[in-house]
Amino acid sequence: MAVKVPFKVLEGLETIRRSGLTNMFDVRRVIAVLRCYGYKDSAEWIEKHTELYIKGISEGFKADK
Repeated sequence: MAVKVPFKVLEGLETIRRSGLTNMFDVRRVIAVLRCYGYKDSAEWIEKHTELYIKGISEGFKADK
Protein backbone atom coordinates (compact mmCIF):
# COMPACT_ATOMS: atom_id res chain seq x y z
CA MET A 1 0.00 0.00 0.00
CA ALA A 2 1.36 3.41 -0.96
CA VAL A 3 2.62 5.67 1.80
CA LYS A 4 0.61 8.88 2.19
CA VAL A 5 2.68 12.06 2.34
CA PRO A 6 1.83 15.76 2.13
CA PHE A 7 1.73 17.05 -1.46
CA LYS A 8 4.77 19.31 -0.91
CA VAL A 9 6.78 16.30 0.26
CA LEU A 10 5.67 14.21 -2.71
CA GLU A 11 6.65 16.98 -5.10
CA GLY A 12 10.21 17.00 -3.77
CA LEU A 13 10.53 13.23 -3.77
CA GLU A 14 9.30 12.95 -7.35
CA THR A 15 11.62 15.70 -8.56
CA ILE A 16 14.67 14.02 -7.08
CA ARG A 17 13.60 10.55 -8.26
CA ARG A 18 13.13 11.77 -11.82
CA SER A 19 16.45 13.64 -11.79
CA GLY A 20 18.43 10.42 -11.31
CA LEU A 21 20.96 12.32 -9.18
CA THR A 22 21.05 9.67 -6.47
CA ASN A 23 19.89 6.22 -5.54
CA MET A 24 16.67 6.77 -3.58
CA PHE A 25 17.82 4.21 -0.98
CA ASP A 26 20.79 6.47 -0.11
CA VAL A 27 18.81 8.36 2.51
CA ARG A 28 21.55 10.81 3.50
CA ARG A 29 22.26 11.75 -0.11
CA VAL A 30 18.53 12.12 -0.90
CA ILE A 31 18.16 14.51 2.04
CA ALA A 32 21.20 16.50 0.93
CA VAL A 33 19.95 16.78 -2.66
CA LEU A 34 16.47 17.79 -1.48
CA ARG A 35 17.96 20.58 0.62
CA CYS A 36 20.18 21.68 -2.26
CA TYR A 37 17.15 21.95 -4.53
CA GLY A 38 15.10 23.81 -1.92
CA TYR A 39 12.79 20.99 -0.84
CA LYS A 40 13.21 21.56 2.90
CA ASP A 41 9.80 20.07 3.76
CA SER A 42 10.65 16.83 1.97
CA ALA A 43 14.05 16.57 3.64
CA GLU A 44 12.56 17.16 7.09
CA TRP A 45 9.80 14.63 6.45
CA ILE A 46 12.36 11.95 5.60
CA GLU A 47 14.39 12.77 8.71
CA LYS A 48 11.30 12.38 10.90
CA HIS A 49 9.79 9.39 9.04
CA THR A 50 12.75 7.40 7.74
CA GLU A 51 11.04 4.01 8.08
CA LEU A 52 7.98 5.23 6.17
CA TYR A 53 10.26 6.71 3.52
CA ILE A 54 12.01 3.36 2.99
CA LYS A 55 8.62 1.64 2.83
CA GLY A 56 7.45 4.23 0.30
CA ILE A 57 10.38 3.56 -2.00
CA SER A 58 9.21 -0.03 -2.32
CA GLU A 59 5.44 0.48 -2.20
CA GLY A 60 5.09 3.95 -3.66
CA PHE A 61 3.97 7.32 -2.38
CA LYS A 62 0.72 9.18 -2.80
CA ALA A 63 -0.45 12.61 -1.79
CA ASP A 64 -2.34 12.80 1.48
CA LYS A 65 -5.63 14.60 0.94
